[in-house]
Amino acid sequence: MALSVKTGVQPEVIRRTTFTGVLPFLFSGSIKEKTVLLTRSARPLSSLLEWLPWLRKEKQIQLMACRSCMTNYPKVAIPLSWRLTIVLSCPEHRLMLEPALVSAFNVHWLSEEAEASPYLVHTLDSRICQALVEGYVELPGGKVPAADWFGLMQRIHEELSRPQYGEWSNSRLIQKIWTVADCCPQIGKETWKSFEYISPDRRRSMLIATAMDLIERGLITPVGDDANLFRPDRGRALSIVG
Repeated sequence: MALSVKTGVQPEVIRRTTFTGVLPFLFSGSIKEKTVLLTRSARPLSSLLEWLPWLRKEKQIQLMACRSCMTNYPKVAIPLSWRLTIVLSCPEHRLMLEPALVSAFNVHWLSEEAEASPYLVHTLDSRICQALVEGYVELPGGKVPAADWFGLMQRIHEELSRPQYGEWSNSRLIQKIWTVADCCPQIGKETWKSFEYISPDRRRSMLIATAMDLIERGLITPVGDDANLFRPDRGRALSIVG
């Protein structure tokens, strides 16, 4: 409340920028109702434990950060989005987050130089940050509440990660997404400069971003109930905001 008085920002808006406000999005019960790539009958079972690793467990002196955002350290704010493993970049500066060691007055970067974020990473991270700041995401099919947005990301990841049974068409759909994603230098044979290996976080984010991009460009035909959210002028959003 004191911060609200000093800044003039409503308490509910400030609350959305804290972990207290974000955790309900991450652990929303509506996650179980999402289907994007597959039909509801083919939908894999969700597990709350599979969502927990999306919160980055950083050491006290090390964090993933944007080099441009940290230029004036220590007179800088650390965005909440940097604590989520699904976030790989800074949408404002279009730079990849880099590992850094921080002290009271200095930042030591563990990589040689900053690297630009690819289009797919920038698009996904921009939507995640919009969800955290504004409480909704603007998708081709309409505005989607933040809780539903995080549920959609988890569902797509589960649909891409679990063994597929049933119709061959479903298996071919999943295989195509993996094939396209594996061709990206971000998770293929060519590693990004900041890492000596392809981290699970990068692979997961690029898979989700690739699946969404293929749907939006009409290059795949998913059969899930919520697939129309990624198609312009086709279907309605889960719930329209505002």
